[in-house]
Amino acid sequence: MEILSKLGIDWRLFLAQLINFLIFFYVLRRFVFTPILKYLEERRKKIERGLEHAKKSEELHKKVKIEAEKIVLDAKREAKEILSEAHKEAKRSADVFLEKAKEESIEILQEVKSQAEEERRAYIIRFKSDIAKLVVFAAEKVVGKRWDSSEDKKFIEDILLDMSKKSS
Repeated sequence: MEILSKLGIDWRLFLAQLINFLIFFYVLRRFVFTPILKYLEERRKKIERGLEHAKKSEELHKKVKIEAEKIVLDAKREAKEILSEAHKEAKRSADVFLEKAKEESIEILQEVKSQAEEERRAYIIRFKSDIAKLVVFAAEKVVGKRWDSSEDKKFIEDILLDMSKKSS
């Protein structure tokens, strides 16, 4: 203690200051440092949770973005398939329509040919009849006599037979 007094330090005052410092340190630690450290620890944990949440959100965002891109690609692929199927269906419909039109035109053509053939036959019959009448009329004028119907038929058939041989 002598050393302390030579240095100008009163040991009682030093001891009192040391006790005061320890009490002050205890009070600061108990009522200031501990709550501040507790608050800082809670704040650190809250920040860590926030960072984890941000990280999870970022991962979820990436997953959602990938899923959205996948959905868009699937939608594009499906749209292409639908368009392709629509084109195929339109082509099939056009082919069916063209085939029906072709069949109908063939039927119409056959009907027209049939009608033309019937008209040709009717004209030929009328023509033969007119020729036969002219022949009978000319024969009556040349011969000067009227024939009965059986003789007319025989005579006309012979003339028409000769005419058809010459025209062939």
